[in-house]
Amino acid sequence: MKPIAILVLLSALVGCKSREPAAHPPGPSDSSISATPSATSTSAPVAISSVDPSTPTASIDGARFAFADSTGSLLVWDGTDSLMEGPYFLATLEGEPAPLKDMGHQRADAGWDGRQTARNFAKVGGHLFRVADQVVEPNRTYLVVTKQFLSNHTPIAVTSEICSEMDSLEASMVPHPQNRRIIKAWSLASLDGRSLNAVLFDGRPPLAALVVADWDSAISERFVGEPNDDSSSVWRVDDGGVFNGCGLAIVAAFKSNGRLEIARTWAAFEGENEVFLQESADTFAVAKYDNRYWSP
Repeated sequence: MKPIAILVLLSALVGCKSREPAAHPPGPSDSSISATPSATSTSAPVAISSVDPSTPTASIDGARFAFADSTGSLLVWDGTDSLMEGPYFLATLEGEPAPLKDMGHQRADAGWDGRQTARNFAKVGGHLFRVADQVVEPNRTYLVVTKQFLSNHTPIAVTSEICSEMDSLEASMVPHPQNRRIIKAWSLASLDGRSLNAVLFDGRPPLAALVVADWDSAISERFVGEPNDDSSSVWRVDDGGVFNGCGLAIVAAFKSNGRLEIARTWAAFEGENEVFLQESADTFAVAKYDNRYWSP
């Protein structure tokens, strides 16, 4: 893994953790904290977004999150939202959309307990799709898109890596804020010539970030945790105060009007949140937010 040149500029250090299924409003903003780059860094500043992940700041049409059944041949998007106009495609990490067959609406079973899992797939109320030319990984979350969406959102291939913690030398190459240091960093994927990483910082309030970077620039989504020392739910419900960068996963990526877009999930004990991010200067704006519940 080549060293990553990321210059991190922290703003809005007050916020709230992401919980399922409730959404939280964004917290108030603090003034920016300047960062101290390494001597060899030439990267542009990164602003850690002050927008809570549960508060969409843009809008996106023609894209919906869905999850797969136990066979990997069917997808369902939960809920009663109006159906997007087809034809429909499965967004893939390879960057080549796969055609989907519209299977119509499935009524929710009276005995459904609300858990959105492959085990409960036949009971979930929502719209069904059959994966036409391949089998996907069972019980995973995917992105269903329309032909109209693809007309102005170009898919980008994502090289998904087995999530791994960066060693101390790699982490030391990441510039850090003046009043923060990097505790841990994880390598998640690469896309469009850039690396995608999760980073955990020291200091209060708790702070982590999802960062896409190359040698010249970086874009980030920040996660501000619950500052109470005795909290067992800092970033996510029942996380035990531990941030695990491997809980973040990329579903798909696109370019639109010169901007990078990423669909990602963040898994935790009770479920996962599902977010469609759009590049906005040095931050990611949340264009779509959803969550999937699976608590035992």
